[in-house]
Amino acid sequence: MKKLIKRICAFLLVFSMGFAGLSLYGCNRNGNGEKIDPSKTQIYVAVYNGGYGSTWLQNAKVRFEEAFKEKSYESGKKGAQIIITPYPDRSICSTSLYNNIDLNPNEMFFTETIPYQEFVAGGKFLDITKAVTTPLTEFGEDESIEDKMFPYHIDNFKTDGKYYAMPYYEAFHGIIYDVDMFEDELFYFAKDKNNGNGGFIFDLEDERSYGPDGKTGVIDGVDYSADDGLPATYEEFYQLCERMKEQGIDPITWSGGNPSEVTKTMSALHADYEGAEQMMLNLTFDGTATDLVDTVDSNGNITLQSPVEITEKNGYMLQRQAGKYYALDFFDTIIEREYYADLTFNTSQSNTGAQEEYLYSKFSSKKTPIAMLVDGSYWENEASGIFTDMVNGGYGQAAAKENRRFALMPYPKATEEKLAQQTSPVFMDINYSTILVSSKIAEFKIPLAEDLLRFLHTDKELCEYTVATNTPKPYKYDLGEEYLSRMTYYGRSLYAMHSSGNIIYPSSNSPVFYKNFNNLTPEFRPWVTTIDKSTYNVPITGLRANGVDAKAYFDGLMNARGKDYWEKNIIVNL
Repeated sequence: MKKLIKRICAFLLVFSMGFAGLSLYGCNRNGNGEKIDPSKTQIYVAVYNGGYGSTWLQNAKVRFEEAFKEKSYESGKKGAQIIITPYPDRSICSTSLYNNIDLNPNEMFFTETIPYQEFVAGGKFLDITKAVTTPLTEFGEDESIEDKMFPYHIDNFKTDGKYYAMPYYEAFHGIIYDVDMFEDELFYFAKDKNNGNGGFIFDLEDERSYGPDGKTGVIDGVDYSADDGLPATYEEFYQLCERMKEQGIDPITWSGGNPSEVTKTMSALHADYEGAEQMMLNLTFDGTATDLVDTVDSNGNITLQSPVEITEKNGYMLQRQAGKYYALDFFDTIIEREYYADLTFNTSQSNTGAQEEYLYSKFSSKKTPIAMLVDGSYWENEASGIFTDMVNGGYGQAAAKENRRFALMPYPKATEEKLAQQTSPVFMDINYSTILVSSKIAEFKIPLAEDLLRFLHTDKELCEYTVATNTPKPYKYDLGEEYLSRMTYYGRSLYAMHSSGNIIYPSSNSPVFYKNFNNLTPEFRPWVTTIDKSTYNVPITGLRANGVDAKAYFDGLMNARGKDYWEKNIIVNL
């Protein structure tokens, strides 16, 4: 009999391995080897183990289980046990989860790229309205989770007065720069552009330019000095890159194997140029487009159309937004002038490979130093193992994450005219991150799922997550000096951007958008172009092709996703 049990256990172990780490009930252990405590009630939680990993959740698990050790969720048992399964692949993301959630043994999911309305319509999510809207009084707080949410998330996740999911993380894309290198090499612009040093500072005591926000110092309690000396326009960014090359430094790199990092950064530049109102037209298809391009001449000068009323019938017109052209031109110039590092276009170089190249370049005598990296705001947490390897590999504490200073560069403005408008910067929260509870969860476990959701969104746990990942949660909360002091320089800079409130969430309840989610998410499909019968799905690939410049790529957007495509592939789904 014992041999039979061992054989069954062995079979289940092999079976579990074949299903990418899915938790299995059997042999008193889950798929990760954690022993099941029969005296407690288990809840099975899946987390996409991407940029933010699962360490933050493992830490929270310990605190939750201790806090609720005396609460009973089912007869004869006391306390809860959170069984966590990290997923290294995307099998719990997007439509893969939709198609398999009924068979997945997990009951709660921390995931991304979720077409929310589609899942809700399919009955896949549990109604968690009570957990989200009830004040967190049991934790000594007066606010509810909803009170901490930003308006754009409420608009997206509140459907007919109910919540079936909530946002998980906050992420931006852009250009990360090495603050220490910028100071060592004096890569900051001076206030006096005619100072005899090419417009750059002579030493760190020099007065710097005001950066893209056009302001400096503390005004009405807001510190505007963080971007002082950084490039205010695209032209200044190119000038900075030239300075770097003169000093034997490669300006920038990114993952050649995952060029979507550049596409998402283009979308970020697009959003910052357009501003929240114009950018959201790409999601609501309801309003007046004010900067659609009529023509682009051979010198890159644009002529605008008259304002156009956008509806579901002519949403394709937004392919001509000026911000898209300028974002393409920005990276086209980087490519044309070869401002990138040697491995930037290496298709075998992953995200972490690019991070490794970037981090090691400053310390290795065999590498050319690299000043900037195109990546998501989660990159530093994702690269944690690289920092550790560098410390243990002979570079010492100088290479440790807590001792290096990085920041996400405020987006420079495309033109002097745009700079003069002094519009607030816009950061686009990407990846459609989502926390959800499967509607198939047993009824007696619903209170446990609600308790866990509420616990994780107390002010304390929001702060603990932020410290663990060095990135903010998409909620309103105050870290305070106690938590800020535990974060890296980079993490503190992200929190400052988060606190500015200039964030948009690229989603809407418009049927045009949610019924065409995979075709209209602004960081992917709207960048497909067709030029002389050649189609490019990724802008950075197209821009590197012979004869394809920003103008050609931009004009080709309407060829690929213009009126004909819109009528045959978008409107037909309404």
